[in-house]
Amino acid sequence: MDGYCKGDPGPVSRRQAITDVIESIAMEEKAVSKILDAEAKKICEAINVCRPNIQDFLSIDQSVCDCIKSLIKLQMLLQFKLEEIKDFLDDSDYC
Repeated sequence: MDGYCKGDPGPVSRRQAITDVIESIAMEEKAVSKILDAEAKKICEAINVCRPNIQDFLSIDQSVCDCIKSLIKLQMLLQFKLEEIKDFLDDSDYC
């Protein structure tokens, strides 16, 4: 084999590589949105269905806080990724 994985379409253009990275950022952002929705549903279900006591509620709150902290870190990485990709753009890459 000449350096490519089986089934690999081969080299892609610079423009396509940039597009792929931007699309991957968009997909990750969509996933973050879904995770936040799931965390909101978890809180609503815990309150409406389980009727938690204060200790249970604090535990749920801590779990949600931990998740949000992780998502904030991911958001920062995505922002860095987007800023880095801007360095690869030139005038021909804009519409």
